[in-house]
Amino acid sequence: MKIVNLDHISANPLLPEVQAAMIEAIKMNYGNPSSQHKTGDKTSEALKSARESVAHLINCALPKEVVFTSGGTESVNHALKGLALANRDKGRHIVTSNIEHNAVIRSLRRLKMMGFQITSIPVDKYGRISPDHVAKAIRDETIVVSIMHSNNEIGTTQPIEEIAQISKEKKVLFHIDAVDSVGVVPIDVQRLGVDALSFASNPFYGPTGVGGLYIRRGVNIWPLLDGGIQENNKRAGAENLIGIIGMGVAAGLAMRDMGLLMRDSGNVTSACSRGRDTGYPAPPAQIQT
Repeated sequence: MKIVNLDHISANPLLPEVQAAMIEAIKMNYGNPSSQHKTGDKTSEALKSARESVAHLINCALPKEVVFTSGGTESVNHALKGLALANRDKGRHIVTSNIEHNAVIRSLRRLKMMGFQITSIPVDKYGRISPDHVAKAIRDETIVVSIMHSNNEIGTTQPIEEIAQISKEKKVLFHIDAVDSVGVVPIDVQRLGVDALSFASNPFYGPTGVGGLYIRRGVNIWPLLDGGIQENNKRAGAENLIGIIGMGVAAGLAMRDMGLLMRDSGNVTSACSRGRDTGYPAPPAQIQT
């Protein structure tokens, strides 16, 4: 029996172009991009190219604002713990919602054990957060607001720009968990006005075990890992270059094909809705590849 995998949030198959790029990168025998010699320079150029591609996907003006990580979970942990610890002298209060991913929930639980206070605001029947509730939850000692961009179970997207404006007016840092959005729907960090944004490679058909954290220039954040000065001194340790190269290729393909994929997803949603409303099986959606 043929198995059809419809769970393309938790894991996706690699695109053929991504596979080919990663295999070629393995054959290249790249060195350490931090090494001060010819092999290191060549490797550094490959890392730079991938970073520029990923930065372009989220419309990040400065590629060095993108920090490569081991995936969405690390990105979220780095954002929340790094922002909280770096800014704890200003306050120890964080605002979030009742519908966040476990990476956020458990990171905040850890911070609560360290003396931080957490306010979790409710959502409506559609899983949507009210910006007014966010505004009311912010107090003098609030240092971070963390809200997911789109929910990984029901797909609800949040009014990010409105919440970003509220956070800016109240001089509070704003982080969004966009793991299930980046590469799937258009994400523009400059338009959204966020201070930090977590994302991963696998939702847009890149390799698992690779992610990114956008940190707006000037934002004070502590690294989670101590050691070398990799990733603009924000994440120590030699980069997963093969995975990052794959992520860079996947990012370029996501930019190219996003409009088509969004249209096809809409066709599937419409077909399923028609079947649900009539009580009869929906006609097959016309999916173009």
